[in-house]
Amino acid sequence: MREKLIKLTKELINTNSVSSNSNKSIIEIFTRLFKINNFDIEEINYLDDNGEKKYNLVARKGHKSGGLAFLIHSDTVPLANNSQLNPYIEDGKLFGRGACDMKGPAAASILAGIEEDNLNYSLTYIITADEEIGCFGADFVVKNSKLLKEFPPKWGIATEPTELVPIYAHKGLCSISVEADGIAAHSSTSMGESANFKMIPFLYYISKLKEKYKNDKSYQNMEFNPPTNTLNLTISDLNCAPNVTPAKSICKICFRTMPQSKTDEIITDIKNKAAELGLSFSYLLLDSIHSDPESIFVKTCKKLTNREPSTVAYLTDACHFSKILTPIVLGPGSIKRAHTKGEYIEVDELYTGYKLYRKILRELSRI
Repeated sequence: MREKLIKLTKELINTNSVSSNSNKSIIEIFTRLFKINNFDIEEINYLDDNGEKKYNLVARKGHKSGGLAFLIHSDTVPLANNSQLNPYIEDGKLFGRGACDMKGPAAASILAGIEEDNLNYSLTYIITADEEIGCFGADFVVKNSKLLKEFPPKWGIATEPTELVPIYAHKGLCSISVEADGIAAHSSTSMGESANFKMIPFLYYISKLKEKYKNDKSYQNMEFNPPTNTLNLTISDLNCAPNVTPAKSICKICFRTMPQSKTDEIITDIKNKAAELGLSFSYLLLDSIHSDPESIFVKTCKKLTNREPSTVAYLTDACHFSKILTPIVLGPGSIKRAHTKGEYIEVDELYTGYKLYRKILRELSRI
């Protein structure tokens, strides 16, 4: 099985699934595996904003509500170089784009599941597009999957790299866009109206909010490291020349959401200030997750990993799937290696992850 696991991981890495591309080829690999192992298959597709067709897959064995779902995203961040599509092993490490995020963990979870024929619950795999650029596939699947509505899973494991530590909570992300409009004119005249000057009072307000969130513990959650929402902003006037009054000023704000940290209040405060100053406002919220660390699911994973459940500051597709199941994040590999030029996963840890997933599958049959 070790060699089979390496072979499948290499095949997935060799298949270019950068988010900007179609992910059809890699979904075809998954579909083939599930079909020959008698899973029910549902393909759920959409066109992204660039007109590229994106593919999502739900595969299920069993006809009962409840059970476990593995949450897998098919896309990767852009390549550092084309050689990242040519996986290789060196010093016990398997190198390539997606090796740990998350083609290695995906291979481990899929092979673990298709090997199990005696589960007393339904086993589901949800494979999505566009996780790396906004979790759009997961949102689309939750809203449109017939299989998930017919027999919803009870638990979910997002197979992101966690060094095999069960993660019961992760932060979310709120992305806000605020825009000011001005009038472009030659700066030597008085005919223009600077959008940048309109934006300055709003930027000052946000700077004060940042200090408030940094120091006021009511906006923090001590389960996380760091416990703050790490408010950040960028500004742009679309590279306006210095002798032209800018017609547009754009402020992008993001902060990491956490449970019990006043997310709704923060969004409302920023929205109201923008309205007060006559600025346009829009936002996208990918919320945090928090599964009860004392639940039988988390405790089962704690027992089998012999690791204390923890939290992470990044987000996953589970932000959408938490609406229909109880998720954790658990996978081989390290987030410190993800997205890097030299991305890799330890082969031994990859195989350990496969064995762990099999243990979890069997243990859940006893619950």
